[in-house]
Amino acid sequence: MSLRIVPVAQFAIAALLMFGFAWFFPEFNRSFPNQRTLASIFALASMSLGISAVVSFKKSETTVDPSHPEDASHLVTYGVYRLTRNPMYLALAIMLIAWGFYLGNFYSLIAVLAFILYITKFQIKPEEKVLAAKFGEDYQRYRLRVRRWI
Repeated sequence: MSLRIVPVAQFAIAALLMFGFAWFFPEFNRSFPNQRTLASIFALASMSLGISAVVSFKKSETTVDPSHPEDASHLVTYGVYRLTRNPMYLALAIMLIAWGFYLGNFYSLIAVLAFILYITKFQIKPEEKVLAAKFGEDYQRYRLRVRRWI
């Protein structure tokens, strides 16, 4: 599988687009009560989810490298993987939402949607094909039980 842009770079591009939108279109920026608190809550949730996902992969002694899903040695279906098949990508999306709240520019959240659509098409769907081929019926049962995002 060959990625066009690795997920962390996709995240950084989306975050920069959000910043750029807030910078170039300040008329859409809005402050609201508890803005930073809300951004902090989403950021902490994102970090907790992401760390939990990575820890589950490490416990299973399988790769966290999204560039090579074919190197996965185990299908991880416990922990946060009981709730979402893609907690690491979900954590990145939640962090982008936190960034949008911090910026106070709700229109910048369009970049979150773009991130989700891009990563679904160019990262998740190709990964799913590899995992289905590698883990067969076990993966198919998992797919039926757990949603792709939330």
